[in-house]
Amino acid sequence: LIIAATKSSCPFVYIKNGEEYTFSGELYPGVITANMQRDDYLHLPNFSSEDGKLQLKITNELKEIQHTDLAQLVLINHPENIEVILDKVGKPQTFLSLISPQQAFFDDKAASMKQIRHKDSDYWSFNSLTRTANSTRNVVLEFDRPMHSEMAKLYLSAKNSVWLDIIFGKFNEQFGTYYNTFQKQQQSLPASVSEKWAIDQNIPLSVYLETSKGWKLIERIPTVGPLAIRDMAIPLNLDEVYGSTVRIKLETGFMFWDVDYVAIDFSKNLDLEIITLEPSLAIDHKNENVTDLLKKADLKYFVQPNIGDEVYITYKERGSDKNMSQSYFLKNRGYYNYIRDYKGTPDFMALKSFREKNAFTEFSETSYLNFVKMDNLASRYDNN
Repeated sequence: LIIAATKSSCPFVYIKNGEEYTFSGELYPGVITANMQRDDYLHLPNFSSEDGKLQLKITNELKEIQHTDLAQLVLINHPENIEVILDKVGKPQTFLSLISPQQAFFDDKAASMKQIRHKDSDYWSFNSLTRTANSTRNVVLEFDRPMHSEMAKLYLSAKNSVWLDIIFGKFNEQFGTYYNTFQKQQQSLPASVSEKWAIDQNIPLSVYLETSKGWKLIERIPTVGPLAIRDMAIPLNLDEVYGSTVRIKLETGFMFWDVDYVAIDFSKNLDLEIITLEPSLAIDHKNENVTDLLKKADLKYFVQPNIGDEVYITYKERGSDKNMSQSYFLKNRGYYNYIRDYKGTPDFMALKSFREKNAFTEFSETSYLNFVKMDNLASRYDNN
């Protein structure tokens, strides 16, 4: 119910297995303006064909207008004993022997690794009470490094927190009746402006590698949505790492991410063929054929403006070696706009403060701690 009341990010994807459609994740999460669009690769585990067809549906279940430009299926054939994840540029990263961290330090304090050793929805949520100057939280993980290893791949299972969705909604509410004007203005800004603001507010999950020169930023992972865990692969070049230990730091704003599992693989990456499947048929809820709108990234959008809008997409299965396994990914591209009817007069002085670095991060931490304080006071009152 909380998610239904506050959720504000992107189309939902369901894959068909037998007679049922199973929720698999969210498309182009966090892309709220057309100029922010990027290729997104959603892993579709347990996706299988029926009568030579692979079928899925994309739905609008939220108060937003969704514009989908691309919905291609990426197929990777690979040996049965490895797992494949596409990295941020769509390159297959192969995992043969995953190694768990030997030690973990949450905000510089040694801690149990139970939360990140297994995929079990027991998250590390960057919510410790250790205050920092910029309201960020971090975890440092230490891995044993095999001799002569120069490359590695980080395996990360994570999602955004529901709290990030809630607090972003609280931020938007402050615009009041000016919100829709503000949203229109954002559509014409360069993508670099929006990206810089997100970085300044510590919204991405930043991945650092410790080198002989200090912490080196490897990747900033943009938002992936709060409803489904994503498996992600981050290649690591170890040329500047000396010694028998690899140290990784994950850092983000207060309670912005939930991390479920972290491991590393030092095996050689396999060179695998990428097979791209365009939709063979796409029929929307009005029974209209919209296939051509989803085949290529050409700025010709399939638009879903209303809650309940759906599109059913079919792909023709490609023949594969029976001795190989198949992994599927939905390569997608698009953007969405919120539909909001906020009331009240905007406080422009307060809103301008969010232009400063870390302002939204601090807003998240302060709001949560105030919420917990009020909840505790209410509990004491009820008990008395």
